[in-house]
Amino acid sequence: MTKGLLRDRTRSFFPVLVITISVAIVVFASGFMRGMMNSLLLDTAVILSGHEKIVTRAYNDESMLMPNDLALLDTDELIDKLEKEYPNFFWTPRITFAGLLDVPDEKGETKSQGPVIGMGIDFFSEG
Repeated sequence: MTKGLLRDRTRSFFPVLVITISVAIVVFASGFMRGMMNSLLLDTAVILSGHEKIVTRAYNDESMLMPNDLALLDTDELIDKLEKEYPNFFWTPRITFAGLLDVPDEKGETKSQGPVIGMGIDFFSEG
């Protein structure tokens, strides 16, 4: 069999070439997708929770409900203080809230309801 493959190179070259290219594409695609998923998970973790999360005690008790009324207010001074004490971290205020969306009909009565979640992140500030 080996003698036949070496004797007629056109019969062995194209199958080997096709297999080599196919394996290279599969290996590249697998590595690319794994890298994309790892990057996506890391970015999601940083955006959602960051390294440290500073909240009020009341918010911490009710954190599963994401109450916006228990959020920290006037965070500029707090962020300045944290940036001075911990210069190796970057501090970004985030607003995360949840609620129930009510879609009314023509009479103003509830036609449909559904849960909603909102997130606000300041990407454009210096810091």
